[in-house]
Amino acid sequence: MRLLKPLALLLAVAASPAAAQEAPRWSVDHETSELAFLFTQSGSEYEGVFQAWTADIAFDPENLAGSAIAVTIDMASAETGSDDRDQLLRTAPLFDVEAYPEGRFESDEIVETGEGAYEARGRLTLRDVTRDVALPFTLTIDEGVAEAEGRLDIERLDYGVGQGQWADTSMVADPVAIRFEIRADRAE
Repeated sequence: MRLLKPLALLLAVAASPAAAQEAPRWSVDHETSELAFLFTQSGSEYEGVFQAWTADIAFDPENLAGSAIAVTIDMASAETGSDDRDQLLRTAPLFDVEAYPEGRFESDEIVETGEGAYEARGRLTLRDVTRDVALPFTLTIDEGVAEAEGRLDIERLDYGVGQGQWADTSMVADPVAIRFEIRADRAE
């Protein structure tokens, strides 16, 4: 009899509309979306893009509790406009794509911070190092099309990106920005 009350309570919570209601899913249009990173090398600023990444997005501004974002990045797909630099990024001292082929962001919660402004709070994992981050972004939704953009500033050395000579921040600065512009269609 003692087990019936907690079991009944658990079933009632699981069956409640709030618990069962997941936000609508969105499908990223990769042709018009971009996931980029900005860095400084030898005093000059550069931008790279990740050519291969996926995003699993469930989002509703009226149901942030049921909203979630998960992004997986193929680290070997980084392109900076220089074949030499791209090959260097893939090596063990930097991205080490042999050992750590993917980067990942996964939200724990999404909160509204202003009109059309949000923050996805969660975890970013690079080189098997996971840190809590707060990813600010703006969003507009019009007739089933969502457009979002945002920027997350990180310190590359916090994630082990830069071993040996590449730990020297006079060559490659520690701050790196991850920037995105995403266009997504509401999935049917």
